[in-house]
Amino acid sequence: MSALRFVVLAAGLAGVPLAVGQVGSHSAEVSALTSRAMSLARAGRAAESESLINRALRLQPGDPALLAMLGNVLGMQGRGEEANDAFSRAVLLNPDDQATRRSLAASQWQSGRLSEARENIEIVLAASPSDPTSLLLAGMIAENMGDYTAAVARLEPARHLVYQRAETVLALARALYSLERVEDARHTMRQLDSLRASISDVESAGTIAFDSQDYESASKFFDAARAGHLEWGRLTFNMALSLYRMNRFRAARHAIEELLDREPYTGEAWNLLGWCLEKSGESDRAAAALERAVALEPESEKHHLDLGLVLAGRRGTWHLAMEAAERAVKRFPDSFRSHQLKGLVHVRQQHFLDAVNAYQRALDLSPNSAEVRLGLTVALWASGQDERALEMARESTVTFPGDAALRHQLARMYLDRAERGDRSGEEGGLALLQETLALDPGLAEAHYDLGSLLLRRGELQQALASLRRAAELDPSSRRTHYALARCWRRLGRSAEAARAMEAFRQLAEPEAAAERVGATR
Repeated sequence: MSALRFVVLAAGLAGVPLAVGQVGSHSAEVSALTSRAMSLARAGRAAESESLINRALRLQPGDPALLAMLGNVLGMQGRGEEANDAFSRAVLLNPDDQATRRSLAASQWQSGRLSEARENIEIVLAASPSDPTSLLLAGMIAENMGDYTAAVARLEPARHLVYQRAETVLALARALYSLERVEDARHTMRQLDSLRASISDVESAGTIAFDSQDYESASKFFDAARAGHLEWGRLTFNMALSLYRMNRFRAARHAIEELLDREPYTGEAWNLLGWCLEKSGESDRAAAALERAVALEPESEKHHLDLGLVLAGRRGTWHLAMEAAERAVKRFPDSFRSHQLKGLVHVRQQHFLDAVNAYQRALDLSPNSAEVRLGLTVALWASGQDERALEMARESTVTFPGDAALRHQLARMYLDRAERGDRSGEEGGLALLQETLALDPGLAEAHYDLGSLLLRRGELQQALASLRRAAELDPSSRRTHYALARCWRRLGRSAEAARAMEAFRQLAEPEAAAERVGATR
């Protein structure tokens, strides 16, 4: 039985009078049985208490207070449906007994009958809107139902009770995260410190924070839970993954290497090490780590895909990327992601017709994948099949109206036609770029394309704003700095142009972009 369930039942027991029911020929005996049963229940001897209550009910059947007591002691024994029945009979006989109705709601909640529990606890709150125990229970029910707005509205006024139990602290934190009240959620979870929460509760806090993309809090909770935990390796991995998601690649690498020193045979850990190394610019070592992951867990498609993706990121390893893609397709012939990887590598190698075939197979396997549609569109356009590419892109933007990448690709094709002399595509491309950025303002490439177009049109101030935003979002883009230098020069700002040109010169020639093909990082 959960701690909260026990609290609600204890409140129910406290509300049961010692003199139960109507005074009758057996009243003295019933009173004695009830008194003894109450003492036993409060001492945690629920089975013995149940026996006495049943004796009293045989003497005085249909007494709602005795039925309420029976429901409480049944609930204490984890006999939820029997408790529900006893409470329901008591409420039917005495609908105005709010303590019993609250106990019924608690029992229904514990049994997973959330809608019924919510209906009953709301009746209780209508009569006593500020009752903290009822607010606590109503908040827990709402949180379990995924109604986080109602959960917060009920739990926050009962914070003094919420902060007494890890279970309720975690429920309120989860609801606050869901409402994007991150700082309030963090404050709530800090209450676990004063509760001396169990390792399991600390781990749960880490999982809640991780699922809410609060990776900083998640890493701290997972780290705190590691000490003395039997599943130290899993918690260390979760901590490392949280650090990785925060772009703290060195710290993540240190944690995952600590794990691999003790547990070197976990493919998932080698996979994460590979990505830490890749993000740190150590691509050769990254590939080696991912090869180790594949060797340890050859049945994991993810390891094959991630290895292929890392190898596809550099010109010198494209042949190895193709080998990885071929192995993936052979092992997972019905996986669209393996064929998608193969299509990507063909694009890298400029084998565009082969890329079309690979992406078409991927699309046959997954017709509703926006990623695959984008890849096929790029391959069709690059292979000179302009009309098929445009048809695919237009159809895709209708099918996936909220996908910024698909809309951006269609814009690029319009602008490409305009640069080849078909000026009719320029206005369409401009409109599509604006629509793309409305969908995803953080898309650096779209800001660059818009800035370049405006620069060609002589709209220098607007071009400058777009190019500066592109540089903020992706400082490593050489062509953005070069375009900025041109824009500054045309504006007569030679010092700014020189700085942009220096940034351009200091950046290395880019390798192929690491497009996502199902990589998990």
